[in-house]
Amino acid sequence: MITIDIRGGLGNQLFQIFTLISYSYNNNLPYFFEDKDVLRDNKKLDYWNTIFKYLKDISTFKKLTNEKQILLKEAEFHYTPLQLPLPDESKEIHKLFGYYQSYKYFDMNKDYLFNLLNLETIKNEVKLKMLSSNIEIDYSNTVSLHFRVGDYAKLQEYHPLMPIQYYIKALETLIEDTGKNDWNVLYFFEKGDILYVNEQINMIKSNSRILDELLFIPFTENNNDSTIIIDDWEEMIIMSLCHHNIIANSTFSWWAAYMNKCKYNCDSNDTLIYYPAKWFGYRIGNVKMDDLFQEKWKKICF
Repeated sequence: MITIDIRGGLGNQLFQIFTLISYSYNNNLPYFFEDKDVLRDNKKLDYWNTIFKYLKDISTFKKLTNEKQILLKEAEFHYTPLQLPLPDESKEIHKLFGYYQSYKYFDMNKDYLFNLLNLETIKNEVKLKMLSSNIEIDYSNTVSLHFRVGDYAKLQEYHPLMPIQYYIKALETLIEDTGKNDWNVLYFFEKGDILYVNEQINMIKSNSRILDELLFIPFTENNNDSTIIIDDWEEMIIMSLCHHNIIANSTFSWWAAYMNKCKYNCDSNDTLIYYPAKWFGYRIGNVKMDDLFQEKWKKICF
């Protein structure tokens, strides 16, 4: 059997879970998820009763005690084909260890994996919650924009904050690509970053006349009822429902874009996704990242 060491936030967990199940599916191998107290006890990291609830219903969970485990560490940051012993070669538990941040580990099985998540049902549930909470979003005329600040503010040598130049150029490119300049820009951020983000939005609006017709809407202000709790995973789903996506250097908005299945009438009949050319800081070094982003996604240099 095979399993994977699940770690990190929601974006990282999705990469790990999709990689595990996809490899299992391709090789007809049984898989399971480790029943770990560290995830169950940390509500911020535990998504098994929310976005993973349907996957949980059909998955096997197992506590590891004295079983012999073979740890298989991720070889490189970029995509490296997994080579694991087949079931008839070993009865030991093989545990994948790494982040596996490349769509190439699972993209061939994307529809199968989304069906396991019951993604369309999840999306409909979130849309219904928004409507019942009197939060109305015109998804067909909306582009999501993500600010990843939080702990990045103190870790910029590893994870730099995106400058306004990135967002300005991405929005200008969106207008050029779509021939439309009156998009709603629904921007997402952690509530603790509101002062910083408001300042960034004001600078974005004042530094480009091309953006004058855009309507910038902070997602948090769509929720005027403090009794309504909108979790981070629900924000990811809402991003994925928007017509187009401008992501930060974040696996969180990466997954929102990857989950986006544009169903609106547009010239390309598809969603447009923009990502920053700079993803990591200098402390990470030069890592090959070509297979983190799909070919149809648009790199924004700044």
